[in-house]
Amino acid sequence: MRPRTIIVIASLTLTFTILIVGLAGGCASSALPPRITPEQRALLQRTQIDVTIGVEDYQFPVYSEDLTKTLGKAHLFTRVDRLANFTTSPDVVARIEETIHGSATIPVLTGLSLGIIPTTVNEMHGYSFSLGRPGAATPRVPIRFAYKGPTTLGWWAVVLNLLPNRTMRDVDSHPRFIESFAWEIATKRDAIESLKTK
Repeated sequence: MRPRTIIVIASLTLTFTILIVGLAGGCASSALPPRITPEQRALLQRTQIDVTIGVEDYQFPVYSEDLTKTLGKAHLFTRVDRLANFTTSPDVVARIEETIHGSATIPVLTGLSLGIIPTTVNEMHGYSFSLGRPGAATPRVPIRFAYKGPTTLGWWAVVLNLLPNRTMRDVDSHPRFIESFAWEIATKRDAIESLKTK
């Protein structure tokens, strides 16, 4: 095979690989939360909180929509839905108390170098909300699950995503995030269930 043909084939292969990895989200890598212990996992698997939860709409709907989805994925409650979707009052109402989100960063060098020069920023992930009885100002049970970790953009992220504590997915849809989030809620089970009986 002629050298020029080899170069063309190698270039096309590299371009195709870059496109596939890029389209799959492989050019971003975020840190996952710490794992819960096996004992915590065993307890979590036996935990069920017998309440229905309605999530108040937040002024920026993406936050309340994401909280509703993640609370549902925790599989702790009888029902989780937007407050507006309940025909009768839920047992408990969730209200966002603080917006936790990533850093707004424009990866200029990463873009200009076509991903060769990585951009890394520290980002916060998690949720901060409270649970209370419908129509009552107090008492409320505060729940804050948050952690900070590096997010890397560029081709170096492909290598980082091979590590067990990293993901190229949205962090809050990762099973490890959901498990840690659920554990934080489970530690307040008694306080949450007491809201139903007051």
